[in-house]
Amino acid sequence: MQINNKKENLEAVDKIARLSIDLLAADHKRLKTVASLMGMTMKDLVVISVGDFMQHRLNQVAKAPVKQTKEISKDKKKSRKK
Repeated sequence: MQINNKKENLEAVDKIARLSIDLLAADHKRLKTVASLMGMTMKDLVVISVGDFMQHRLNQVAKAPVKQTKEISKDKKKSRKK
């Protein structure tokens, strides 16, 4: 079992990518403080925040076609009644 875990960990290292962002010193300090208060690293806070943001946006994008489909269905029903 441990051999597989070590192998998986080594494979994961190959897939690591780096992200660099420029922040104002005040923003960096605020991010570091918030992460510390939440008991996590700045990296964890950023990854979680970006993930939450993307999930929220994805939900918005997914809801738009559903709303449009419902509107189209209503229009079709109205045209059938005429």
